[in-house]
Amino acid sequence: MIKRINNFLYVLVIVFTLFPSLIKADIGPKPSITVYIEQEGEYYVTLLSKSDNYGPWSNDYSDSFKSNDDNEIKAFNAFKEYEDEDNYYFLNYLMDKNDDGSYVWGYYPPSEYKVLIYDLSNEQVYVSEVRERVEFDTVLSVSIEKDTLKVTKTSNIIPGLIKFIRRLIVTIILELIIAYIFKINKEGLKLILIANIITQLLLNLVLMFFDYIFGLNYFFYLLYFIPLEIIVFLIEAKIYKRYPEKINKPYLYSFCANLASFLLGLVIIYYFG
Repeated sequence: MIKRINNFLYVLVIVFTLFPSLIKADIGPKPSITVYIEQEGEYYVTLLSKSDNYGPWSNDYSDSFKSNDDNEIKAFNAFKEYEDEDNYYFLNYLMDKNDDGSYVWGYYPPSEYKVLIYDLSNEQVYVSEVRERVEFDTVLSVSIEKDTLKVTKTSNIIPGLIKFIRRLIVTIILELIIAYIFKINKEGLKLILIANIITQLLLNLVLMFFDYIFGLNYFFYLLYFIPLEIIVFLIEAKIYKRYPEKINKPYLYSFCANLASFLLGLVIIYYFG
């Protein structure tokens, strides 16, 4: 019976891993570039593209721009009139400042680009060197130095580590509670603790990698989270099976603990990311 369950779970892992590419609907997360300007002031920001069209944006869509804001119109015209020495194109999209001080291009930002800023105080434009988007969600810190822009990429590692630590703590607490229900002894609790630190570290490293490269909204977390949790269940069950004197029902315990942590994990991802 255990062998049949294992075979079924292995098949599920293969199916979930191989078939995500068949989904065609435009429901997945989209890459983004977020810009923070270090100097105080009133600015407008855009990204110049190596290509004259990218995704839904195009250099030919100038007639589509409409605004009742005189400053926004000034910035748009300044971007439109700017002639780049490397022949990078303005795609007729400009970013205004958000409440948190960020300027976000959240839908199909160009993969190769220059940051272009319009300073309303002196009606000047400042351009950066050529950059390439590697991360799915790129965060840039920009400062105006003389007549050019200095652009620094900000690391997204810290938020990912915070998410990992939060999930690890919640998972371990939950699994220890279930271990108490299963009346597992102290030696078994130590084994569960060690096994969970290892498997949760591997699980979250994989999720962080997917998030870094592809971006993960709730739907795509489900898509990858389910087969990964199945793999974690199998690994932990195999480990527990080696020590029957510590955990006498390894598969049942591992299944219940991982099912509970999986369901709670979905709640954490949905509400907290």
